Amino acid sequence: MTPPVLVVRDLEVRLPGRASHVRAVDGVSFEMAPGERVGIVGESGAGKSLTTLALLGLLPRGVSTGAGSSVRIAGGEVVGASETELRRVRGGRVGMVFQDPSSTMTPVRTVGDQLLEVLRQHRDLSGDAARSEAIDLLRSVGLSDPVRTFDDPPHRLSGGMRQRACIALALAGEPDLLVADEATASLDVTVQAQILDLLVHLSITRDVGILMISHDLAVVAETCQRLLVMRAGVVVEAGPVERVLHEPAHPYTRSLLAARPRLEGAIPSRGLDPEAVVGGEPGSVDRSLGEVVLRFDDVGVTYRSGARAAPKEAVRGASLSVYRGDVLGLVGESGSGKSSLVRAAVGVVPLSSGRVWSEGHDIAERRRTDPLGAARCVQLVFQDAAGALDPRQRIGAAIEEVLRLHGSQEPQVDRRVDELLDAVQLERDLRNRFPHELSGGQRQRLGIARGLAVEPQVLILDEPVSALDVSVQARILALLESLRSDLDLTIVLIAHDLAVVRNVCNRVAVMFQGGIVEQGATGRVFDQPSHAHTVDLLSSVPRIERRRGVD
Repeated sequence: MTPPVLVVRDLEVRLPGRASHVRAVDGVSFEMAPGERVGIVGESGAGKSLTTLALLGLLPRGVSTGAGSSVRIAGGEVVGASETELRRVRGGRVGMVFQDPSSTMTPVRTVGDQLLEVLRQHRDLSGDAARSEAIDLLRSVGLSDPVRTFDDPPHRLSGGMRQRACIALALAGEPDLLVADEATASLDVTVQAQILDLLVHLSITRDVGILMISHDLAVVAETCQRLLVMRAGVVVEAGPVERVLHEPAHPYTRSLLAARPRLEGAIPSRGLDPEAVVGGEPGSVDRSLGEVVLRFDDVGVTYRSGARAAPKEAVRGASLSVYRGDVLGLVGESGSGKSSLVRAAVGVVPLSSGRVWSEGHDIAERRRTDPLGAARCVQLVFQDAAGALDPRQRIGAAIEEVLRLHGSQEPQVDRRVDELLDAVQLERDLRNRFPHELSGGQRQRLGIARGLAVEPQVLILDEPVSALDVSVQARILALLESLRSDLDLTIVLIAHDLAVVRNVCNRVAVMFQGGIVEQGATGRVFDQPSHAHTVDLLSSVPRIERRRGVD
């Protein structure tokens, strides 16, 4: 029989400063055959990423493996190996595809330079032979213009193109095993589908084992053949994907399945007419939809990066009404203009044409004459919760800063901070901690608290749950619904996860190439889409019932 490409036995990972009997990873054992696709799922803190880092000898300083731990890759032992031996494994025997392709690649070097370095180190190729192999690798991962991509720096590539380039880098050393840690979590559904198809194709055609770490059960269901479910450092359930997901034996597995949003099912109605379409001026009342609280009127956004660079039209002729009490989903693939449209509403980017209205006022004009009033019309919570915070500023101070900036008097600030922490269900004693001491879900709640500080009519959230596991995601979405009802809040939710949109949004707008191509009640748009791009988005959504490739 063909020997396994990966054998993990009794893997323990111990954290510094903890008692010896407390382990972040505790006795994990499994193995993989060449070309096999195995998924690892579980909540944040389950031990998935630490298991992955241990496989590559990349554990942080002070974090150690247990005395009886063993990790063998293609027959060679990783635990206890020298740094020289580990360098031969990383990029050679094992390729790694991380979640964020921007942080994986060196921003000041071209894609081609980075590929050539791997080919020199791991395959002893140079000159024309190395360049030819690099271009072939870029072509093999589905990049349509590999020669141009070879000469491009990473920032000139889209998110999907950068992820493909990262996969080419991971393949350059001809690995036996490819480790994909949340490799599609930040991608829209159409690009995600292409990357998943590519990974399955590579496992079949190149006999490369794929170890996929993901919080998305549907992604591993479509892609993997076997599944490990981890909780608190322990594998609580393992087996064929179909058995684990359709006949789960462990209560924790069942809880993960229950927490995931579904593309099929009931739609939040908010009492609105499911056949209604948008219309009306700000402040007007439509009998079926209610009062318009925010309106985009023929909006255009154009980016100009320099005198020599051609201007890029990110949004063109976009018109959209947001009604009081809405939870409006804004969907579309990367580059469709979603973030640019909402950033124009809060003044982060300037309008090149059109207007944004609220309470009968042009928001851009009101921002000049009444900044506080404009801020109370609409607030934006950014996708990267950690990046939006000053890492040197304590949690309480981050909220206080917003309150003082918008006119809160000093005696009220301290009380208001506590009220906002209560509103987003964060413990008050967290106010003295720093952002890095919070979990991803806690940081997202903090971003929402800062957005709520000025009591806006409309809160816009840009991908608030894309990087969170399903149970934390469910809690954040439940929080948004309680805020909407308790505070009479209107919400615009940008998301690439259409199942999330279906479960929480009563209306949806679909963007494509800078324009809004379809909008209406969520049930009507999802169940009877009228635009071809909407159909493409819906057909690309990962499903537990669907499998990719031929096993």
